[in-house]
Amino acid sequence: MRLSEPVEPSVTMRQSTYFLLPVITQGEYWERERLRAVESHIDWRLDSPDEGLRGRNTIQQFAASGVTPRYAFPGKQLQIITTEQESAGERQMSTGIGEVVPGAPVYFRKKKFLAVGFDLIQQGARGYSDFSYCNACKTYAVEGQGPKECPLCKGKSGFTLITTCISPSVAVIRPMAPARLEAREYTRAETDHFLMRPAIPEVDQAVDTSLGKLRRLGRVPILTIVYALQTNDGRREFNICQDCGLDLTSFSAERGHRMFFGGRMCNGRPPQTPTRLFNTFETESVALEIPESLFREKKIPVARRRDFLISLANALVGGIELMASASEGEVGYLLKENPTTLIFFDNVEGGVGFVTSVSNRFEELLNSVAGRLLSDCQCEVGCPRCLYSYRRKADIGSIDKRLIAPLFRELRAMAAVQGITKRAAPSLSYEGFNIRSISSPAGSLDGAIEVRDLLLGATQSIDLVCLYVLDTHIPWPDGSTSSWVGVLTRCALNRVRLRLIVRSPQNSSEIRSLKKLREAGIEVLVFPRPDIQASIADSKAHLKQIAIDVDSPERACAIHMSANLSGETQKNIDFYDFGFGADNIEWIRGTREFIERIAKDAVPYRED
Repeated sequence: MRLSEPVEPSVTMRQSTYFLLPVITQGEYWERERLRAVESHIDWRLDSPDEGLRGRNTIQQFAASGVTPRYAFPGKQLQIITTEQESAGERQMSTGIGEVVPGAPVYFRKKKFLAVGFDLIQQGARGYSDFSYCNACKTYAVEGQGPKECPLCKGKSGFTLITTCISPSVAVIRPMAPARLEAREYTRAETDHFLMRPAIPEVDQAVDTSLGKLRRLGRVPILTIVYALQTNDGRREFNICQDCGLDLTSFSAERGHRMFFGGRMCNGRPPQTPTRLFNTFETESVALEIPESLFREKKIPVARRRDFLISLANALVGGIELMASASEGEVGYLLKENPTTLIFFDNVEGGVGFVTSVSNRFEELLNSVAGRLLSDCQCEVGCPRCLYSYRRKADIGSIDKRLIAPLFRELRAMAAVQGITKRAAPSLSYEGFNIRSISSPAGSLDGAIEVRDLLLGATQSIDLVCLYVLDTHIPWPDGSTSSWVGVLTRCALNRVRLRLIVRSPQNSSEIRSLKKLREAGIEVLVFPRPDIQASIADSKAHLKQIAIDVDSPERACAIHMSANLSGETQKNIDFYDFGFGADNIEWIRGTREFIERIAKDAVPYRED
């Protein structure tokens, strides 16, 4: 019995019209009123749409009340059950909503299932929601009809209405019997992400980067819409029964169908328009504003601008996931226009700090991405090793590594120059310019890293002389293991003219290395030539010098070093002298002229 319910009268009181109500004092009356108010507040806490406790578990309530951070425990989960009413686990809603969709194969415990719908009876909520997104920026969305002006981009192009959206919580899968040696078929959910409210940048957190201004946006609500499923057979929309949740795409609309469980008939019908799936969650985000000057400097055609941005976004998302130790799919992005902005967010309810953790290490992120694209992968357009992602299959058709490779080559070269300037001390002076030196202790790759990055950043020509070049793998700090032969081969693949002068090979390792370099299209010369005068017949070109892009004064660079291009760059104590830019053009040109003198006494390498 609830405390505020009236006292049940006794039998004697019911028989007498004189004692229908018990006699209470004024104090008792106000105490009962107080109890009624307390119970009313408890009812509101239990059933309120925003604050209700009935739909939450203990962990969710702790997170909502601030006792624990939201990312400390999983947020909304998509429960998965089989048609035999057995649990098949859970998936995080932010990623599961695009994977366990009607018509998609689902693999659980090495068995194949087919997603057939959602258990709306167990879920309880069967209503539809409508959303609208801005036609101008295609980034901002609201529930219901959109306003006249987009609060995010201030555009007045109107809003597109997305109707018949449901937010599922229980997915149903049906066992399938796969054929032996059957390959997994291609499926992809058509998915869009939107901001549910204008993000207010944290101005004090703005960071100037090599790609533009990076700002933290703090916590923002993200809307995910799933429109349909793309398969090898075409586009498959969803037609979800309004009563039981079965996908009726392959059923006749004139007759009923059996429910998931128990074999009972259901006479429910799909809505008049295809059903869409949606999920909303709050998370952490950052925004990178891309300046218009970048498109002009890189000569990106207007028709390829979106492909460039999608390729760039996928490269950065992959880099963030690696640096932040996030799983694939736990970082997402939005592409906003006017101004062009890439918004990166944690694809985890509540946010985990993946994207914000790299906001102060963005240059390190760019250098890591450059290594992944230019050193670790030899593909031309893109592949799973460098750009493609299972979670972002929709972007594969737009990704083109060739659009962003020149940008990252330049960023890597710029980073190398900045690293030299930061770490090196002036050692030689030539009438108004300084040569920068790096001394590399034994076991270190200081200096060698900058040499590698400057070589990979070349766009026109490389002239190089040293005793030998070996195909020995080197453990670079960024995780790659490219040899110097691999680095020079990559330069040749970038259509850089490369001339190499070495001694006559002394062993099988040197012979194999020179063979690989020649096969890559590199001009390989051997010093000295056989008919040289006797006084220098036994001499060697013992110097190690490199001249890069000499005909472009702003990008030109020359390097004098003590190390040969082999695994010895890490083993021995070496020095590296760097001169770059128009201020050092005389020293750079002098380096190339000296290399050309040596080339006159050299002969093209030929295998005997």
